[in-house]
Amino acid sequence: MDLIDNLISLGLTTSESKIYLALMEIGEAKTGKLCDRLDIPNSHIYRQLDSLIKKGLVNYKFANNVKIFQANDPESLSILYENKRN
Repeated sequence: MDLIDNLISLGLTTSESKIYLALMEIGEAKTGKLCDRLDIPNSHIYRQLDSLIKKGLVNYKFANNVKIFQANDPESLSILYENKRN
C-alpha cells in the first residue's frame, strides 16, 4: 500500500492525496505550480484545496494578494484517523 492509498483510506480523494503530498514535498506553492506539477485543471484545484483546508490538512497565507498554500504538519492526519476509527 503506497502513501496515496493510505491517504485515501483516511477519507481523502485521489486528487486531494496528490495535492497534499505535493505540498509536503515542495513546501509552499501557488495554485499554478500545483496545477502544472499534478496536471490538475485550475478550475478543479480550488475545490480540492478548500476540501483539504476544511479537513485541517492545508492552510494558506497571502503574499502580494495571492494565496500561497502549504500542507499542515503530518500530525494533522491523526485527526482524520480518529474520525475514521470512530
